[in-house]
Amino acid sequence: MKNKITRGPWKWKEEPGYPEIYLYGPNPKDKYDCILSICESHGGGQVPTDADKALIEAAPDLLKVCIRLADLARIGVTPWSDDMQAARLAIAKATGVSP
Repeated sequence: MKNKITRGPWKWKEEPGYPEIYLYGPNPKDKYDCILSICESHGGGQVPTDADKALIEAAPDLLKVCIRLADLARIGVTPWSDDMQAARLAIAKATGVSP
């Protein structure tokens, strides 16, 4: 079975005064577009660190680039500079380090 992935971009949103954080898909104004909610007060959850949030938020970009590079490698094509730049940008988004 193929996994259905929520398309990006993903963005974090915190509600002032509430011990929870939400991860939204491409329609952050739509409350039904919430991908994930984490609440510290229910069940001992822990809100992710800034580094973890950046990595999670970058997941759609990282997956897209990995698929593109894997497809190119499978057919024996050397990735073009645009593909490598996309990979560098996705990695930078995940790590918070400039490419």
